[in-house]
Amino acid sequence: MITWLKKCLKRVCKACLNRLEASGSSTVGSAEPADEPRPGRAYRIPREDERDPLREAFANFTAPSRTMEEEVHFKPVGSDGVFVARAENWQRVGNTVHGRVAKLVVVTCSGEVVPPGSLKAVCSTCRGYDAVLVRCAVCLKTLCHLHACRFEMPDGTNAVLCEEHRKKADRDYDTWAAQDWAQKQEGRTEK
Repeated sequence: MITWLKKCLKRVCKACLNRLEASGSSTVGSAEPADEPRPGRAYRIPREDERDPLREAFANFTAPSRTMEEEVHFKPVGSDGVFVARAENWQRVGNTVHGRVAKLVVVTCSGEVVPPGSLKAVCSTCRGYDAVLVRCAVCLKTLCHLHACRFEMPDGTNAVLCEEHRKKADRDYDTWAAQDWAQKQEGRTEK
């Protein structure tokens, strides 16, 4: 930033000196009026409606105003897993510096809105990203909320299963063991 400032000051000073030389005045504050043309050199004061690049450069350099906008973008993570968490864009237009800061908020595959740093799992079924780590109790595959199946085992415990193991658990479900467990919980166990 400081080197850029030095370069700008050099350019402005150089433009001022070139302007003074073009006007025929060799030193600042000379006894000769600056408006008078010297023999052999043409000098003309720009009219008010004409563009004066020196004045524009000086005005842009000395007093730029700044504006800044902050945006929030809701985006799902792409299939490659790459996303931009924060982006800044600055533009100079005339005497104003416009800034735009875009922050990304991730929409997970299950529809939850989370900051980018809280993603924890890639679902093994849909390859989507989720903020909660859920695993199948049998094969330990990671699952999102949409593909995690809750299943009540015959002993009354709840298990999270993938689709494949849920189908197998449905097929192999022991209704007699489930009934025995229910009766044991109620205290009506028959001997």
